[in-house]
Amino acid sequence: MKSDKREIIRQSAIKIFYAEGFHQATTDRIAAEAGVSVGTIYNYFRSKEDVLGYIFQVELEKRVRYLEGLQKQDLSIADKFGGFLAMHFAQVKEDPALASILIRERNLPHKRSVAVIEDFQARILEHFEGMFEEALKKQEIRPCNPKLAALLVFGAMEAVISRALGKGAGGLDRGFLEDAAREIPMLLFRAFGLPDLGPDPDQPDGRDRQAQPGEEAQPVHQARPEMDILLD
Repeated sequence: MKSDKREIIRQSAIKIFYAEGFHQATTDRIAAEAGVSVGTIYNYFRSKEDVLGYIFQVELEKRVRYLEGLQKQDLSIADKFGGFLAMHFAQVKEDPALASILIRERNLPHKRSVAVIEDFQARILEHFEGMFEEALKKQEIRPCNPKLAALLVFGAMEAVISRALGKGAGGLDRGFLEDAAREIPMLLFRAFGLPDLGPDPDQPDGRDRQAQPGEEAQPVHQARPEMDILLD
């Protein structure tokens, strides 16, 4: 029963924070939306900042569990990011109001008073970095700075969501999210993948052979002529 009440308050707070913004929202409005007294809210949360922190905590734990599951699987880095982005963007499509809060409220000055909001980005970046480090050990990608690479992916993910939510008035560009879930992993492969050296004679299906670390190879945009179009 206690967890049910916390969830009712969380869902109600999402509606109020989305409609009115965190600074304008009050515990009175959250209580009215939840159908409980203000005192009941304070039985579960110390303040509206605490409620906001709980919203982030629930979403963070959901994503961390998914990332930990991906790490246990023998998947390429592109498949891991593809899986996570598909899951993350599906959550955005399911609840655009919540996604808007996760983007909007994290960028406001008051965030420093809610530690879990800081953790949201830090924990996800930590897992992204770990995926790049593992890919480097497996010699799956070219040498790179894992911290920078992780930040680039996170920034792209956030920019995509902001763009998809940009219609306002509850609108959501779902097609844009679906395209991003497919294309960001492909862009990752092109940016960080080892350059290919043409068809591998040892592969019966004619797959391209990738250069090994330290081996001479053409630059990626020369090895893949279609990239010239993007670089012009």
